[in-house]
Amino acid sequence: MDIVIHIGLGKTGTTTIQENFFLLCQNYMGIVSGTDSPICKTVYNLVGEVREGRDPGDKYYALIGKIKKMHKERAPFSSSMILSYEYLSGPRLNQVTNFPYLDYCETDQDQYS
Repeated sequence: MDIVIHIGLGKTGTTTIQENFFLLCQNYMGIVSGTDSPICKTVYNLVGEVREGRDPGDKYYALIGKIKKMHKERAPFSSSMILSYEYLSGPRLNQVTNFPYLDYCETDQDQYS
């Protein structure tokens, strides 16, 4: 399963895309009408930890477990899940040039599914 991350830069139509396109996708796990998704908040916090030099460790694997569960429930026939969250492009994270936490995706953590 791939995780597609749309960082949604401010003032680029992200809300329109979220409400009129992503919302129609079964594999969407973003926000709807301004209500924050717990998964989005968790990703934001994990990226912040990586940005600040901390290892997210088990928090990361717990998140992947939640995403896998959501994938099975919402979109078992899709090869990806979509995350769209404007705050991933916010000032706290704007200096992240690579996302080492995504490397964890290569590791199969069945114990968290």
